[in-house]
Formats: sequence, structure tokens, C-alpha cells
Amino acid sequence: MLCGKKCLMEPMGKSTLSCSREPACTFFKSCSTLLYTLSVIQVVIFVALASLQLIPSYSGSIKQRATVTATTLAPTTTAEQTTSSKIDDSLWSKVFLNKAEVVLSTKAPLPANVTKVTCSYNINDLKLKGPMDITFDNEPPTMEELNKMYPDVSNGGSYKPKHCLALHKVAIIVPYRNRELHLRYFLFYMHPFLMRQNLDYKIYIINQHGNGTFNRAKLLNVGFIESLSDYAFQCFTFHDVDLIPEDDRILYTCPPSPRHLSRGVDKFKYKLPYVGLFGGAVQLKKEHFIKVNGFSNTFWGWGGEDDEFSRRLQVSRLPKLRYPADIAKYKMIRHKHEKGNEVNPDRYNKLQKAFYQMHKDGLSTLAYWVVEKTEYQLYTNVTVELFGPR
Repeated sequence: MLCGKKCLMEPMGKSTLSCSREPACTFFKSCSTLLYTLSVIQVVIFVALASLQLIPSYSGSIKQRATVTATTLAPTTTAEQTTSSKIDDSLWSKVFLNKAEVVLSTKAPLPANVTKVTCSYNINDLKLKGPMDITFDNEPPTMEELNKMYPDVSNGGSYKPKHCLALHKVAIIVPYRNRELHLRYFLFYMHPFLMRQNLDYKIYIINQHGNGTFNRAKLLNVGFIESLSDYAFQCFTFHDVDLIPEDDRILYTCPPSPRHLSRGVDKFKYKLPYVGLFGGAVQLKKEHFIKVNGFSNTFWGWGGEDDEFSRRLQVSRLPKLRYPADIAKYKMIRHKHEKGNEVNPDRYNKLQKAFYQMHKDGLSTLAYWVVEKTEYQLYTNVTVELFGPR
């Protein structure tokens, strides 16, 4: 036995036993006593230092890890959810050691990328104006003047809120050709509109090269591909350049299902012309746009592509969302059909083929050539050749 007794018979002639402890036992007992004494001293020193706030790093590191986890795992979208994701300081102000409460300092600074809270998208938290006065009576500012008006926009028309972490990464895709006046109106009204909504967004102007027949839908497909090559956008807003929202409560956040934004347009007395309409300004998540294979590439000239796309959504069982009629109001810049964008006489025949052509015509068959891609301060211009009829 390690801590037993060692008994030896006395020399011959004596009947007594001489007993003594093993040397190993004495050494073990001495070590145990020493270790116990050191542990007590360690606790006393730790408590003393903690009371003087000389050991802040331990609680600070705990709090930092907790904050990172909460920020990463909490995709908050409402004010209530945002509040619930905050870290309660009281949870990290105390630890218990050997049943003795030790108060730790929580003054250690957090990293800059951790302290940024997620943006709230509750209407009451956003600094919105509600109904806005949109007018086209006066000449819009020049591009140079617009650049000075919006210094926070840069890198090809991109913006991120500085005070919070945006949860919605949105690409604004605008089909375009020879509408410089409309473009200046669009940039003048849309940038402050989008910035107030705490979006991580970028505006793409997809410009059709040459004077051939215009193909709006194919340009939108191009915008989808080109924007994804730049950034991990979550959703896409396909937006005509001549439509301006009249109420910033029309949130351009990523929708759970395809969303028709321009429900009411002044040209139509703010009434929805027909239930199946899905044009003007619409939004889709990336996975939904891929699911329907994007827009058809075969609609050359004006009309039909929106209705065909609406049927793709119907076939794919993707319901359309709309904001209330008293909010979803847009004003259109009046203009005539320009040369190269005349009414498409074959649009009704193509509509009949939507149900069985959608997987044979769209993103999967898209062909184009990028003539130029330039990042200006307020937008990214992508000029493309579509190889269409002349």
C-alpha cells in the first residue's frame, strides 16, 4: 500500500514490532498539502485583482465572442427581433469561482466590426418621408451636380448604411437606351429614396448598343448576370427608367416572393390595369429568378415580355405580392415610343408559348457581348450588343 505502514520484526530476542510510514506516503502527503495551499493563494490573488479591475480581458473576450455569435446568427428583420438579439451586459459581468462571486471588468473595447448592429426595417424605425412630391416640370440636375449632391454614393452607384449592417443586398437593374434626361431624374429621386431604407444596393444601367430593335427583357437578363459577377446580391429590382415611386414606404427590401412594386401609376389613374400585370418595377430573389429561367430573350420591340414573365411565375407556383394601393403609387415620365421600340406585333402569339418554352428560352440561352462596362459615381453603365434584328 502506498500510504500504509511498514512493520519489521525487531532483532532476535525481542517480540515487538517496529512500524513506520513508507517514504512515498510522506512525500505524497507533503505534495497534497502544498498544492492545496497554492490553490487557496491563487483564489485569493484572483479575487483581489478582480476587485481592483486589473483583469478585464477575460470577461471582455467572453462578451466579444457572444456578440459575434449573436450578430452572425440573428437575421433580424423587425424592431422586436433586433432588440431581442442584443447582448445583455449583466450576463457577462459576473462569474462564479469556487462558490465565491468574482466581479469582472466589462470595460474592454469591442472590435469595430462587432459593435455595428443590424439595421432595422420597421417602418417606425426608418427615417422615411411617406408621400413625396415628384415633379418633372423642372430640368433635373446635371450629372456633375448630382455627384456633389450624393457624396455617400460611390463605386458605380453603390451605397451601404454606415450606422448599421444592412440585411438586404439589392441590385437595381434598369434597361436603357438614349434616355439621358430620364436617367438624371431617376438618379435624382432614387438615390435618397433607397438610402433612407438602409439598403446595401447598387444601380446598374444596362444600355443596348446600336440602333436595332429594343429588347427590354433580354437587357434585364444581362443585368442579372452582370451584377452577380460583381457582388453577392440577394435580390434584384427590375426597374423602368421612366418610373419614380411617390412614397418611400414602398420598401425595396428583398421580398419572400416575387413583388410587383408599381401597382398604381398616374398614367392609369393609379389603378391596376389587370390582375396579371407584372411590369414596370418588380422584385425577385435570386433563386426565384433562376427558377423561372429569367425573362424570355425573344421579345423584340415594345410589349408582351412582362405578361409572359407573369405566366412563368404562375407555372412555377410563385405568388405575386403587392403593397397596398394607397402606398404603391408611381409617377411616369411621359414620352413617345422611340424608333427601334415600336409595338411588337407578334407578342400575343409568343404569350401562348410561355408554358412550354420557359425552360428553353431565358437565362439558359442568353447570348450577348459586353461593349463597355464603366463605373461612374452614381451608377454602373453596361453597354451590350444583343445580336438582334436591325
